[in-house]
Amino acid sequence: MRLRPAVLSVLLALAALPLAAVDVPIHDLQGAGASSPLAGQAVTTTGVVTALRTNGFYLQAPDAEADADPATSEGVFVFTSSAPPSAAARGSRVRVSGSVVEYRPSSDPASPPLTEIGGSVQVSLLSTGNPLPTPVLLTSA
Repeated sequence: MRLRPAVLSVLLALAALPLAAVDVPIHDLQGAGASSPLAGQAVTTTGVVTALRTNGFYLQAPDAEADADPATSEGVFVFTSSAPPSAAARGSRVRVSGSVVEYRPSSDPASPPLTEIGGSVQVSLLSTGNPLPTPVLLTSA
């Protein structure tokens, strides 16, 4: 498998530095393939909280940090298994540390995996009241 230069540089940086010192952009965490090139690894990333669920929240890169590559995603679900922490309010910019997980629902094991951040998740508030990133329309393509 051939890695994109940006993904390769992130992997090399992760090998050389403590994980907490490197923020992996969401698009590099997601990767361009069906699953993350960082699956199973501990990562730290930042983004703006766009939506809350009962078991986690959605994190998206601000528009200025998007890579404009249609093969990668600028958003990721952060699985907290219970109500998200108070730092994860809509419009808050947060730093999240956890493990990259490829989730498949047990009710549909043949479905494509969904990349998320899970495990022992830590969330730190960086700022509040940020504009929400531009929504991305998902199509069958």
